Amino acid sequence: MGYLPTHRVGIKGGPMGSKPIGLLLILGPIISLLGWMFVHPGSGGSDSTAATRASEMMADPALARAGILMGFGGMWVIFLGVMTIARGMATAGGPGSSYANVSAILGIILLTLGAMAIGTQLAVVNASSAELGARFMEFDESGQEAFALTCGLLLIFLGIGIALAKNFHVIVAGLATIAGVLFTISPFIDADITGFIGWIAFLITSLALGGLTLKSKS
Repeated sequence: MGYLPTHRVGIKGGPMGSKPIGLLLILGPIISLLGWMFVHPGSGGSDSTAATRASEMMADPALARAGILMGFGGMWVIFLGVMTIARGMATAGGPGSSYANVSAILGIILLTLGAMAIGTQLAVVNASSAELGARFMEFDESGQEAFALTCGLLLIFLGIGIALAKNFHVIVAGLATIAGVLFTISPFIDADITGFIGWIAFLITSLALGGLTLKSKS
């Protein structure tokens, strides 16, 4: 089990023990997936417009608010777990620490972007007219591109840091890097499936990190 964090690089240096971090990284993807895929009424399809998604959210504001809180709340939980691991890796020094430090900084930016996105989506729900709701939704969609680009860079730097530090299995480093590349290129190509696959790979990466973190505790 040479790839497990035997000396808990990136964990011991953080403010929480490895068990809470592992739970964050496992619960976060589950909450986010449920929120976006099964609760949020404005997810729509690849051919749906901003006006359509806004009207769906405004038609069921209670469900929309629940989906927003679950979707973004789950992402926040993931980022908190990833930031704790990355900050611990940076503090511990050694191979990959500089990449982990950049990843932790990008995590702070993502938390800020997530807060702004929550506010924008709630503005859609509370909009006084369908036209205003559609405008807020268009603004939200433009912000999603910045979110995807920042998240992609975070995952790429994290993947490189893990590969160099060897504190988790190399497969986790590969998953993080692949997810990061897909996220990073998604704003620049006209293919929604790229961002979706990147998001799924990101959730799987989080689950893998959480599972290995919990396993290292036992």
